[in-house]
Amino acid sequence: MMKKGDETVSKFWIFVVVTISALILSAIYALRQPLEFETMAIVRLKRPPLPPELGELRWNVDVLRSADLAIQAAKRLPSAEGQTEGRWEVISWLYQNLQISSSDGEIISLRLRGGFSPREVRDALSAYLAQASEKLKADLKASVEAEHRRLGELRTTLQTHRAQLLRELNERLEQRRTALQTQREALQKELQEFLKPRIVQTRIGESGATIESWYLRRQLEILLERINALDRELDRLQTEGVRALGEEYRPILAVEERLIALARAQAEGRRLVESNWEPLEIVTLPPLPQGPVGPDRLMLILWGTGIGAVVGFFVALFFPTRRLSAHRASARDQKTPLDS
Repeated sequence: MMKKGDETVSKFWIFVVVTISALILSAIYALRQPLEFETMAIVRLKRPPLPPELGELRWNVDVLRSADLAIQAAKRLPSAEGQTEGRWEVISWLYQNLQISSSDGEIISLRLRGGFSPREVRDALSAYLAQASEKLKADLKASVEAEHRRLGELRTTLQTHRAQLLRELNERLEQRRTALQTQREALQKELQEFLKPRIVQTRIGESGATIESWYLRRQLEILLERINALDRELDRLQTEGVRALGEEYRPILAVEERLIALARAQAEGRRLVESNWEPLEIVTLPPLPQGPVGPDRLMLILWGTGIGAVVGFFVALFFPTRRLSAHRASARDQKTPLDS
């Protein structure tokens, strides 16, 4: 049988072989890894200058994290054209390796790293930014169109309400005009009755300043003033229409101001969409990487060797050397007579 020292030597060589094998495999794996390049861009996410009537469209950094953006950006790259498998590789790389960060939600940093050529890495980030800008424009257009429809429905409702208020005010105006005309007719009748007696006409026409004549003239003046005041009020109602109703016309003014504001908001929203407004302001364009940033091949080799050493230790520890040594001893015993 094998001695204890021989068994220890065997375990040692098992450990050495496994560790060296791991070192070699780790080195091969590390050397076969493609070079990684990194580029970065800084953008500013602008808030759409929409009027309050259109609501507030708030964007944050999450709007730039989208698998759909990665898919559409990959279609822009020449390296992925006509290659379904290559396109999905680019999509997966973009979605998983693009790092997006922001401190205030407005200035956003985008960093992309991958095992492609420097030009492909830069073009991929540029395509992603271009697609993000188009997506934000499409979102803005859809939001403005939805708000435009909502405001159109609101304007229709307000116009119906305004027409109803105008009908009610016209009815009140007509009632008031009728009441004033009735009062005027009554005063005219009262004036005729007042002037009917001849004694009154005589006293009024007297040039003397008697109390009776003064009183009769005063009564006549009051009647004429009241009739003239009614005539002026009827003329004002005829000229100004429902506006002559004063406080009762204020709800109509409020509705008309609201309609004007809604129409102005719709026009501003359309102008913003048609002006091709840019929601993303490029602060720093993604530069062409000047050199590789990875992979860290030495670290890969060290990790692989370390794992191999641990595996080799346990393999050597639990390897059945006694059975092997017994088999070798019996083989030597069988060969001894022949050799002798």
